[in-house]
Amino acid sequence: MYKSLQSLSCVLDSSGEYRILSFISHQDLNNGDGEDLVRHKHYHQLRENSFPIKSDNFNANNVFKKNDLSIVTHGTLHQLSNLDFLAQKWNGPISVAVFAVSVQQLPLIIEAILLLRYCNPLVRERISFNLVYPLNFSNKLNNRQVRSVLDFLKWPDIEQFYPEFENFISNSNCINIERSILKLIKRPTINYDHDVAYPNNLLRNIARRNALTEYTLVIDLDLVPSENLYEKFIDFAKRTKFFRKTDSFLNGERSEKTVFVIPTFEIDLDVMKQSDSTNRYLKKDLLIPADKSQLMEAIDRKFIRPFYIELCWKCQKHTDYIAWIRETLRSLRKNSSHETDNIDVMHEVFWRDPWEPFYISSNDVPFYDERFRQYGFNRISQVCELNVAGYSFQVLRNAFLIHKGFKKVDGFHSNKNIELEHNRNLFRKFKIQLKDRYPKSTRKC
Repeated sequence: MYKSLQSLSCVLDSSGEYRILSFISHQDLNNGDGEDLVRHKHYHQLRENSFPIKSDNFNANNVFKKNDLSIVTHGTLHQLSNLDFLAQKWNGPISVAVFAVSVQQLPLIIEAILLLRYCNPLVRERISFNLVYPLNFSNKLNNRQVRSVLDFLKWPDIEQFYPEFENFISNSNCINIERSILKLIKRPTINYDHDVAYPNNLLRNIARRNALTEYTLVIDLDLVPSENLYEKFIDFAKRTKFFRKTDSFLNGERSEKTVFVIPTFEIDLDVMKQSDSTNRYLKKDLLIPADKSQLMEAIDRKFIRPFYIELCWKCQKHTDYIAWIRETLRSLRKNSSHETDNIDVMHEVFWRDPWEPFYISSNDVPFYDERFRQYGFNRISQVCELNVAGYSFQVLRNAFLIHKGFKKVDGFHSNKNIELEHNRNLFRKFKIQLKDRYPKSTRKC
């Protein structure tokens, strides 16, 4: 019945290598009052290489929401179960780009998304999905795989006619979503250990372009935000008048050149789970500290440490974890009535190589360079450009991110060092190109 994907109503990425299909969530379109949905004068310039969006009877091609914040993230099939917990921890919209690393994965990704949407109403409400796969897959798909992709475009009525729905989607599979999704995967893999190069920066850009909010937080799928980070940042932005009162953004003007850095940690969930009898019966996600008190206790017990400290301690050190932890402990000890958990700026940091923090920013900051694929220099290249472009970096108090698992030297795929060297050479060329892009800048990487 289906012979090819050539007639699909979607377009390719700028390189012509990937096909992109998107579905926008209800919250992206409906959250807030109608005045929040506005049209950008240069929206198609902002969303360069934009593509059609499949939405719930809503043409969202040139609509976005002022004064709102989305999480932007990306991953593969074996990471999708993280969305179940992320949707519970983040009370705002989420835009995720999912990459199919093989032809066989396409229908499996669709089934995993179906399961997440069926089991968790917050996923249905908050998460927009962008399915990305290499164009050369199109000539290799069998009828079932093609049908899965075509059915994806017919969302949200997919449950009514998708043949596998009754077989796979059930309440019993909702008990442990991670285990149910892992059953779909024949061979679990380490990050980047696939037959095709993982286009991390392309995926970040796709998810950003389909995040229909004025502000974004770009993270990896295995990161978890602190409790009520969404609400607290919205409150902070209103209190500090960071949200612009004028329509400068709508008229194509750049936003204030400030990004807000969120200190990031990593947690050894296996050790923490075995630490006492109570933890052994809890799901691992529930062990992740939600507030600063729980975070400080976990740091004291050495379950948590600064992100990437074993692999590249310089990559995060300029956040100044010592000062941040000291200030957090001081506020916990003081415990005065005027001490709150409100987010505000703790200190400003002048960028230095090779710092690559996670941050909240306006979504009109420079996009990621899509030439960087696989491991190495994919995030720092974009942060480096922020610095050259004149952005300031302000570290937030009472906000943090936690990575699931310790990052260790032996936790990578075999080609890591080869890819790192390739991207290091690309980064050298990238820095030279920045001089031409920002000829008046006195900053450099």
